[in-house]
Amino acid sequence: MIEASSGFAGFCGISDEAEFGWYLRSDQWCHSYATEATRLLLRFGIESLDLCRMYATADPENLASVRVLENSGLTATGPSG
Repeated sequence: MIEASSGFAGFCGISDEAEFGWYLRSDQWCHSYATEATRLLLRFGIESLDLCRMYATADPENLASVRVLENSGLTATGPSG
């Protein structure tokens, strides 16, 4: 769960298949919560779960989410990458 000083902001997690992601309430966008969650999930997956590769998906039209993933060191693959 992602909490702001005002309470629930969203949630994040990692699946058994090493896919990770987040959901944020729209009133919590632009507070860097997605960037922080992404970096924490990547570090946890690699250091604690011993994952060699992790992935996330983002709608190519959602530029904010795409930027979060790129700024966290991920590279695009697949049809749009």
